[in-house]
Amino acid sequence: QNKRVMTAPPTKKRFDASLEFHRQGIFSPREGGSSGTIPSPWSPIQINSTYNLCNTYPSILIGPTKLSDTTSEGSRVIRQCASFRSEHRLPSL
Repeated sequence: QNKRVMTAPPTKKRFDASLEFHRQGIFSPREGGSSGTIPSPWSPIQINSTYNLCNTYPSILIGPTKLSDTTSEGSRVIRQCASFRSEHRLPSL
């Protein structure tokens, strides 16, 4: 079941979610905290890169930094959240 998904590279007319998230400042530090700035609470989640988690969502999702899909625990939590929701549409940016 190693289904390979081919995604066309972004162009000026084709949407690139990663560029759009950067443009919106999603990953920029926030003002606040004792040091003056705090890191962004958001980070990219690659768990849907082959559209196996939710085929109606983009390949790049944005979720809380504290919930990483690079750990087995984080991946398990993300998959459980997705399985609970209609068509595996978990909450994300």
